[in-house]
This record gives sequence, C-alpha cells and structure tokens, in this order.
Amino acid sequence: MPEKRTKDRRIQKTEALLREALGALVREKSYEEIVVKEILNRANVGRSTFYTHFADKDELLLSCIHDMLRLAQPDGWGRATEKPQERFVWFSLPILEHIERHRQTGQATMEPRGRRAVHEHL
Repeated sequence: MPEKRTKDRRIQKTEALLREALGALVREKSYEEIVVKEILNRANVGRSTFYTHFADKDELLLSCIHDMLRLAQPDGWGRATEKPQERFVWFSLPILEHIERHRQTGQATMEPRGRRAVHEHL
C-alpha cells in the first residue's frame, strides 16, 4: 500500500487559515456574496498565495468539504481537540441552510459549477 504523503506544515497552515476564513464568512453571509478578497482579508493571506493553493472560492469550498468529511471519519483523522460532528455541523449547517432556502424559493443562486461540485462531493 502506498504511503500517504503529508503536506508541508506551512501549506497545511495556509490552507487551514483559508478554510477557516471561508467557514467564518459563510456563517455571516451567503456563499454567493463572499468574494475572494474577503477570504484573503479574513485569513490574512495574499492573493497570489491563495491562487497557489486554490483556483477559486469553489475549489476552496471543496477543500472545506473534504476537510469536514475527513474529520467525520471514525478512524481518528480528526483533530484531537474537536468532536468531529461539531466541526462538521459548524461548517456544513450554513451551507445546507442556504441550499434549502434557495431550493424552497426556486432561486438557486450558487454558480452552476459550484453547485455541481458541492453535490458531487456531498
């Protein structure tokens, strides 16, 4: 079985800052209203650094979803100080509420590419 490679700690830290920034912003406003500049400001990360790690905010969202799912795994991949279900709900609840609001009103405002990516990964 091939050995799983871990990312450099600096990369892990930067990506975690960006994921946490998006998670905090999505609790304050709808996903569509969030722009990359807000994520950068919240994470205190430069634009070129962001684009080194992610193509756009949809790819960052997918990274958040993967992180959430990894934390929810029963095999101990999650952070020792967090209950995986709390981390999962903290990030996913606003996204799912947003999807439900727009599903009910028929106003699906997430970009089609982002919607497709979220559905594929969930």
